[in-house]
Amino acid sequence: MGWIPFFFLFLLGAFFLVKMTGLRFILFPPLVVIAYEMLAHSAVCPWASKPVLLTAGCMLTAFSGVLAVLFLGTGPLAAILSVTVAAGIIRIFKLHAPPMAAIGLLPFVIFHPDFSFPFAVGGGTLLLVVIFLLYRTFSLRRGASPSS
Repeated sequence: MGWIPFFFLFLLGAFFLVKMTGLRFILFPPLVVIAYEMLAHSAVCPWASKPVLLTAGCMLTAFSGVLAVLFLGTGPLAAILSVTVAAGIIRIFKLHAPPMAAIGLLPFVIFHPDFSFPFAVGGGTLLLVVIFLLYRTFSLRRGASPSS
């Protein structure tokens, strides 16, 4: 069966949550990249082994991006600070997940970012983690490696 049905389940679930809550950033571009890597290449994906830390890291980088924009505006200093904080979070969590830096930059292109953004990011990432754990459990029960 493979990973593709789980990827579509994730996309449909995220779309449903966006429609139900009105939080558009439950499904955000870096999360699609994160989902693809986790599901299609889970055996070598560096963050697939740390799904809880992934959720926390994504939320923290989203918070840092919002704070940077709220306090410093959308200039280069704020962007540098946001990416630096994201790099620090990635390093502290020992979680090689470069898309997390992009999450911290999304508030720079959102019209009036607020603190609903990190919670939307957390909700979308948590949905992905649940789908990934289902995929991994299903794959292991079938005797296949999760990345096949």
